[in-house]
Amino acid sequence: MNDPKAIACALEQLIERFQADYLAQIGEHHCVEVDDDWPSACVPADAKDGELSSWKVCLRDDVDQFAELEQAMSVDLHPSGKAYWNALYAAGITIESEVGPVELLMPWNQQDYVRFLQNLTGHLLTQKRFKLEPSVFIGVALNSELVISVADDGSVVAELPGRPPSHTLAPTLVEFLQSAKPLIQ
Repeated sequence: MNDPKAIACALEQLIERFQADYLAQIGEHHCVEVDDDWPSACVPADAKDGELSSWKVCLRDDVDQFAELEQAMSVDLHPSGKAYWNALYAAGITIESEVGPVELLMPWNQQDYVRFLQNLTGHLLTQKRFKLEPSVFIGVALNSELVISVADDGSVVAELPGRPPSHTLAPTLVEFLQSAKPLIQ
């Protein structure tokens, strides 16, 4: 399933499960340190620089910039990977997976989204150099060098940079997000 709305919904539901589990296990809301130099609509407007603040998901309505990247790199990225990054702003969260704990990466603000695109460019150049199919990374394994990505066929895979995928974690991104179990650390 490549539907951007289904992906955004599954991602938002996973974050809600993470936040509910965090509150239940830790006894307080998951917080981030406020940085006035790295603002985000995810934190309350009255949050003070340097203090911890709860955060919420904010739907992303900025321009999709994947078309420029795809044209420049001469690649067609899977729509699910693009939908993941275009869906919302949020703090990263941790989940359990068959390759160990994983941090799912998400853009915190528009600057972070642009930084992701720059990092994705490097990822794609490495894949091109090693004649690998393009993928869109969405997370990193915390106990290894594995990158969690949406593969060219839409499946969610674990891969080492510069190598073919070593594990298929789910046949689709929606299934991966719906079955993900939040990991509270």
